[in-house]
Amino acid sequence: MVLISDFQRKLHFAADIKKIKINKIAFATLFVFLLLFGKNNAYSTDNEILKLEGLVKNVTGCYDDKNGFLKFYAVGGTPSYIYTINNWQSSQSTGDFLNLDVGFYTLKVRDALNNEASIEVEITQPEDFKLIGQKTNVTGCFGDNNGAISLSGSGGTIPYEFSINNGVDFYASNSFSELYAGYYSIVK
Repeated sequence: MVLISDFQRKLHFAADIKKIKINKIAFATLFVFLLLFGKNNAYSTDNEILKLEGLVKNVTGCYDDKNGFLKFYAVGGTPSYIYTINNWQSSQSTGDFLNLDVGFYTLKVRDALNNEASIEVEITQPEDFKLIGQKTNVTGCFGDNNGAISLSGSGGTIPYEFSINNGVDFYASNSFSELYAGYYSIVK
C-alpha cells in the first residue's frame, strides 16, 4: 500500500530526528489511526468505487421465450457482495440471473460496507415470427406433381428452417417443388 510506505518513511524519518524508539505495538496503533483518520479516509484506499460490469443476453429463439439472462459482477468496493434485480425482495451471492423475460431490470449490488451500485438494463426479444406463403397449384393431369410452395419469413431468429409436413422434416430452403395436389401443414 502506498499509504503504508509513505507512513513508514515519515515514521522512520521522525524516529531518526527525535531518536525515538518505536515498538511494533505503537506502529500498529499509529497505522490503524492513520487508516481510520488519515489522508483521504484511508479505510477505503485499496478499493475503487463500487460499480457493476457485465453483459446482457437478450431473449433468443422464439418470440415470448424466457431465456434472457444477466451476468454481472462487482468491481471495487469491499467483498463480499450480494446482488438483486427486485429491489432487495430477494438477493443472491452472484450476479447471474437466468431465464428472464423481456423488460427493464435494475440490477443492484451491495458490498460488505453496505455501499450500493446499480445499473438499469433492458432485455429485448426478436419480433414475432411472421410467415408468408405462395402456392402454385398442380396443373395438367391427375397425379402430376408440378405444384410448388414458396415461403418467406420475417421476425424471429434467423436462420429460418421450413417444414411443409407438420414439423416432421425441416429444411433451410424456403421453396418446395414437385408437390402433388393435397394439403400441406406449414410449421413456423
